[in-house]
Amino acid sequence: MTAIANHPHRVTSAIADARSSIGLVTDVPVWSMDAAETAAALADVKAAKAQLAELEARLLCHADRIDVASQTGATSTATSSCAATWSIWPSESSSGQRSPPW
Repeated sequence: MTAIANHPHRVTSAIADARSSIGLVTDVPVWSMDAAETAAALADVKAAKAQLAELEARLLCHADRIDVASQTGATSTATSSCAATWSIWPSESSSGQRSPPW
């Protein structure tokens, strides 16, 4: 019997690759970039943010279609998405409880 390899989806791999690449420059100073390079980098960041927003919208629609919320114990896709990102919200109350930014 031949085992079937479980390859990650191309979207998942692309997201991991993008995060990994951006992570490589987290501590790289930008002071040596000239004006043209800085302007081009800012334009590229805007374009990348737009691509990420589009991908996020497609993933949220898909999550809603396949009812990811019920698998996570959430009451809706929106709640499930918020719960998934809860750990990145920096504000914490005096009791140590994290609170959403709104």
